[in-house]
Amino acid sequence: MDVATFELYAIIVFGVLLWLAIVFQALTGLRIVKFKGPLHWRVHRVVAYLLVVAGPIHGLFALGHVAFGWF
Repeated sequence: MDVATFELYAIIVFGVLLWLAIVFQALTGLRIVKFKGPLHWRVHRVVAYLLVVAGPIHGLFALGHVAFGWF
């Protein structure tokens, strides 16, 4: 497996993990996944920060790899 193929698979796997984090965030917000007391908001906040930081990074790498060939 060459480096470009590995990078493409890494971008895809990272995107799937972000999608799963969004699903988890939605299930937590709808209280389908329940945590007791303040733990609920701590988990909700940590996952939200993760999505805010990791989402644009993923988009930059995906766009750079697929559209522009930077990586």
